Amino acid sequence: MKNIFIVFMFSLLLSPAIFSQNSYYLIGLEQTYNKSFDSAIQSFTLSIESDPEFAEPYFERACCFLYLDGIEKASDDIYEYIKRYPEPVKGHVLQGMIFQEQEKYDKAVEKYRMGIDSGMTFLYTSIGYCFYKTGKFNLSIQAYDSSIYYRKDKDLSYYYIGLCYLESEYIDSACKYFGLSRECGYYLAENLMCQYCDSLDTQHSIAKAYAVEGINYMDRNKYDAAIIRFNFALEKYPEYDPTIFLLGLCYYYTEKYDSAIKYFTNAITMSPSSTYYSYRGISYYEKMKEYTHKDNKQRQMQFRSFAIKDFEICNSMDTTDYFGYSYLGWTYFTIITIWKNHMKCLKKHLNSNRVMGM
Repeated sequence: MKNIFIVFMFSLLLSPAIFSQNSYYLIGLEQTYNKSFDSAIQSFTLSIESDPEFAEPYFERACCFLYLDGIEKASDDIYEYIKRYPEPVKGHVLQGMIFQEQEKYDKAVEKYRMGIDSGMTFLYTSIGYCFYKTGKFNLSIQAYDSSIYYRKDKDLSYYYIGLCYLESEYIDSACKYFGLSRECGYYLAENLMCQYCDSLDTQHSIAKAYAVEGINYMDRNKYDAAIIRFNFALEKYPEYDPTIFLLGLCYYYTEKYDSAIKYFTNAITMSPSSTYYSYRGISYYEKMKEYTHKDNKQRQMQFRSFAIKDFEICNSMDTTDYFGYSYLGWTYFTIITIWKNHMKCLKKHLNSNRVMGM
């Protein structure tokens, strides 16, 4: 769904100035940007009710519906948008995303090509995925090759090229691309690489099979089922740090940060990695935020120091990890913001005492 926001930013650039006349629409845009999608849907609905021929609210409401998995409502809205305003390519690209969610892959590819013709080269990965799902592996490989050419994040493209070769029973080529994906930091590829490319004993093979099942559940956001599979894998192969890391990711994505920190720490103990430190730092950062509006400042500062330490270690291990630098900056920024709010309250209290003659 991350491509929805890329299309959303295109929409802001392409929107004419006349849209400023519609206040409901502007409120909805701000709510969408802040990821308050239910509120944004209400605002765009009010905008449509006030001017049914105004096309843009249909597009933005479709983005919100699509993000919330309201596929049919998103489909209806994007149809209304294109009917009123067929020229902008963003409407056709979003319709392609909806077709992909509906598993209408040929129609999705047709719409994505319109976006690529307008310079949206990030859509090559989406085209590659659609071809992969329809068994057109050669075309999928070509699309992912184009994605690698145009984009810096090559890990996913290498991974799916490997899957295409695996489905075509070209195991050596599959292993090559799983290896390239793993070198780019895509840990999902390592499990497949080990399963098909290494000579492992029976227990390790069973562990990798469970891990692959867990990854498939993660891809569908079924984290509870993924956790069960990863635990099965660890019973067979307890020293395999990528599986421990993936288990930590499941807890992180379900906002169980204490458990996430535990498993990220275990992974770091087995094999220190900038990625492991980065995610543990983010988990500490999220724990720090839990104490932002509470009285326990000591715990807040404790988690803050843990987060900063992990981000600094991450950046010392990999100077190109801008993810770590970004969160390091946000950690400092959050603390500064908390301190400023504290000072505002203190000044307000002092001024109140002066007025009362105290």
